[in-house]
This record gives sequence, C-alpha cells and structure tokens, in this order.
Amino acid sequence: MSSLENFSNAIANSLWSFIRTQSIEPEARNNSLERCKVEIKNVLAKVEDELNKLCKTSEDAEKHFQEQKAEIEKALETLSEKMKKDEEQADLEHAKKEGMLKIANAEKEKKAVHEGLRMELEAMFTLAELFQKLLKAIQMTIDKIAEKKEHRELENEQTLEQILKQIEGVLERGQISKEFSQVVQTIFEPLNQMYNSLMNSQKLGSESEKPILDSIPKETNASLIRQLSTDYEQRLKAMKDQAARQEEEEERRFQEKFQQRREARTKKNEESRREQKRIQEEQDEKRKKMDEQQKIFDEERERRRRELNEHIKKVEAENKREIEEMNRKCAVEKMRFETEQELRRERFENDVHKNNEQMDEKNRAHEEEMTRRAEENRKADMEHLERIRRMKEEFLRNREKSKKMWEEKMEKMKQQYEQIKQAFKYRIWNDIIERNWTNRLNFLRSANREVARSYSYFQSAANNLQYRLNSAQVPEITKEKQLVQPYLFALLQAIDSEQSIMNKELETLQEMFDKTGKSFVIQIRQSLTLVINACAEFKSALNNYKNVLESIDNISTGEHSNFIEHIRRASAQLSSCSSSIPTLAELKTKYQKEMKSQEGNTHRDVVRVHEQTVIIEEIE
Repeated sequence: MSSLENFSNAIANSLWSFIRTQSIEPEARNNSLERCKVEIKNVLAKVEDELNKLCKTSEDAEKHFQEQKAEIEKALETLSEKMKKDEEQADLEHAKKEGMLKIANAEKEKKAVHEGLRMELEAMFTLAELFQKLLKAIQMTIDKIAEKKEHRELENEQTLEQILKQIEGVLERGQISKEFSQVVQTIFEPLNQMYNSLMNSQKLGSESEKPILDSIPKETNASLIRQLSTDYEQRLKAMKDQAARQEEEEERRFQEKFQQRREARTKKNEESRREQKRIQEEQDEKRKKMDEQQKIFDEERERRRRELNEHIKKVEAENKREIEEMNRKCAVEKMRFETEQELRRERFENDVHKNNEQMDEKNRAHEEEMTRRAEENRKADMEHLERIRRMKEEFLRNREKSKKMWEEKMEKMKQQYEQIKQAFKYRIWNDIIERNWTNRLNFLRSANREVARSYSYFQSAANNLQYRLNSAQVPEITKEKQLVQPYLFALLQAIDSEQSIMNKELETLQEMFDKTGKSFVIQIRQSLTLVINACAEFKSALNNYKNVLESIDNISTGEHSNFIEHIRRASAQLSSCSSSIPTLAELKTKYQKEMKSQEGNTHRDVVRVHEQTVIIEEIE
C-alpha cells in the first residue's frame, strides 16, 4: 500500500514541477518522465502481487472445501459400514441422504464464496487495467506539453475522461469489498485532481495558478490489504465453525433416532425369539412323530429287502440254467454254420473260375468287333467328306440366291422399319404411362396391408382381454390391458401412415387433373377420399377404445364387446374402401374412349403424354 501512496505522491510532484518549470532543459524533463514510468511499473507490480495473493487465498479455500467434502464422504462410508451391521437398509439410505444434503449445502456455500471472490477479482483486474490506461494517457499528455504543441488534439482528453468514468462505474457497482474500495478511492482521488489540474494548466497556460495537488493525502494505507486477508480468513473460519456446529447437531439428532430404532429393534428381536422358541417346540414334536414313522418304514423296508433278495436268488438260478442251455445250442449252431460256410466257399471258387473263362471269350469277341467297326468308320469318313464337298457347292449357290433375296427384303424392311419406328415412337409413351399407373394403383390398393396385419395382432390381444373379462380374472385383466396397448399404438401408427399416403396422393391427383383434365382421375380421387374417411372413422373408434382402457379400471364385458364390434366394422369398412380403388383394367374399360384419346398420333399428343409421364415419375 505504501507503493501506491508513493506512486500518487511522485506523480503529483513530478507533474507539478513539470508544469511549473516548462522552460527547463529537455534532459531534466526526460529524467522526470523516466522516474514517473519507474514508479508506475513498481505500483503495477505491487497490484499484481496482491491479486496473486487473493487468488492463492481463493485456491486455499477451494482446497479446504475439497478436504471437508472428502472428510464428509469418508465419514459417510464409515457410517455406511456400521449401519450395514447394526440396522436395516432404510436407516442406511436415510443417513446417506443426510450426508449428501450436507455435501450439497457445503457445495452451495463454496460456490457462493467462489462467485464473490471471482466477481471481486474481476473488478480488481478491471481497475488495474483502467489505472494502467490512465497512467499511459497522462504520460501522453505530459509528452505533448513537453513538445509545446500549439494545436492540441482532444483525443487524449476524451480518453482520460472516459477512463475516469469507467473507474467511477466500477466503484459504484459495488463488486469489490469495502476495504479495497477505500484503497482504490485513495488512489483515484489524487489522480482525478491531477487530471483536473493538468486540464486547467493546459487551458490557462499560466504558472501562477497552482493545481490542486497539495490536497493529496499523506497517510499510509499499507494495512488495508492485510485487513482484507484477515477479514477473509475470519469469514472462512466462521463458515467452518458454523459447518462444524451443524454437523454436531445433525450427529446428535442421528444418534437419538438411531437409539430409538435400536430399542424398537431389540423389542422386535425379543418377540421373534419367543416365536422361534414356540416354533422349535412344535418342530421337536413333529420330529418325534416322524422318527416313529421312520422306524416303522425302516422295518417294512427291511422285510421287503429280504423278500427281494430271495426272489433275486431264484431268478439268478433260473438265468444260469437258461444260459447253459443257450451256450450248448450256440455250439451246435456254430458247428453247422462252419460246415455250410465251407461248402459256400467251394461253390464261390468254382463260379469265379467259370466267370473268368467267360470274360476271356467276351474280350476276344470285343476285339474282333472293334476291328470291324474301325473299317466301317473309315468308309463312313470317306462318304462324309464327299457329302461335305457337295454341301459346300450347294451352299455357295444358295448363298448367291439368298444374297439377292436379302437385298430385296432389306429394302422392304427399311421401309417397314421407318413405319414401325414412327408407330413405336408414339406408342412407347403410352406403355410407360400404363405401367406407371398400374404400379401407382397397385400401391394404393396395397397400402392397407400394414393396417390389416396390425389389426390382426390387435384383434388377438383384444380377444384375450375379452376372454379374461368373461372369466372375471382381475389380475389377468390388468395384464391383458397392458398387452393390448402396444398393439393398439402400432395399429394407430399404421392408420396414420396410410392416411398420410392418401392425403399426399390426393394433392398429386389434383395437380394432374388441373394439368390434364381427365375424368378417370376424379374417380380415383373419390375412392381415395372414401379411404381417408374410413381411416378417420377407424382411428376415432380406436381412440375411444384407448381412452376407455386408460380411464376405467374395470370395464364391463358388454361395453368391451361393443367397442370391439365397432372397431371390427370400421376395419371392414376400411378394407372395403381400399378394395374399391379402381384398377387400370377397370379404368380402361370405363374410360376407353378417353384412354384412346391419350394415344394420339400427332406430335402434340406425344409431347402432352411425355409431360404427363414425367409428372408421374417425379411425384413417385
């Protein structure tokens, strides 16, 4: 703070001596200005040091709050471990909520303190920048006076005045503490007086009129920054004490509630022990009866086991006799099989020898046949070559004849091609339009498939709900209601999609009717209007059913049956309207004369059909 006071005094003395002795040598004036600059730098360094201290204090406060938060969280964890052993889960949740509330309160207090410190630091930095600008502006003014310019510009005066107004605005907003505001006011008042004196000296140009700089306060304000730090530490300590008191009060209340719950739990445990003792006595009585029954069962089981062992011995003796008899029979059968096997082997060897002799005879006959066929093939090849020669000669004669006939036919075909080309040119657009209209009408007629599929799912779920209503199963009714709603929403979405498709198609058909004026477009629009109205009626019935399901807990069987019947009729009406959309064959039968007019042979008709086709393709 002493640096700030020295700065203000040095600036005032330097300016006063400079204004009073303007005829001094340039070297002395430069030395005076250099001293002013050095003092300005020192003061700015001091201000930055104080700001760094305040920032460090803010960081220490934030660190303290983080430590306090960590301690509270650690205490909550310790408390949670104790509560897991001593009390129920509800008590643990309650303690956690109270701890989280403490953390939230501490966070709010920390944010409030940080916000105040942030605003105060921003205001201090703003004042430091404004003071720096003010000093630079004063230096520029002094330089102009030193250079003895006759035509002084007003830009620096306006700058000084604006900076002073900005400093006054920051002080009036009250964003900084009262102590720091007093320090800033101590610096600001001498600078303001210095500015007024400097302006008066420039205007009057007289040395006899001394500026009002002698009124600068001389007392020191070095202790104000320390008072700021001390006040902040006291406020921080008070906040810590208040938080500790609140924590002790919350701990005391928690211990009282915990003691009450422990007494209630002890009483409940005593009753539970008595009930367990009674149950244990009943179980002992039942166990005695079961032991007696088990003893009787064991005796019966032992008797049956002896009988079973005797039966097993008898069966084993019988099986042993049967096995010996089977072994004897197997030995006789084995001897007979070996004798038959030897006879079969001898017959097989004789058959193999006979087959080998027959195969040799067949091979000799095959070789003779192959020799004969080779000779026949050679003769056939000679005859084939002769036939090929004659065919080539015949081909050359026929080719010359065909060439002449081909040239004549080509001439005729060129003429026919030109005719077909012209006919095809006018026909191709009608074929394209016919395909587009076929696809368009088939798409509109099949737009109801998604609605029909969704309705089948919805109808199945609604029938299940009707069955539950008839059997008066209340839990199953609630479950079936929940199952019906997804199918109901899917059906509503499918109806909205079909209705949107039909509305867009109506707009498209209106544009086409305005451009072409064809009557069959009106019939298509009328059928689409019927489909849209049927969709609206179907959607209204479903919405009424949805409102009834959501608003009424128990719906009667008759009401539900009436709603389902109404929905079924609306669905049937929509399907009928969708089927009533005409096909291209029906339109061609009814408007045959008008369709033929589309197939005009003039160039104007071709152009009109082409434009219509382009419109259809763009809309699709």
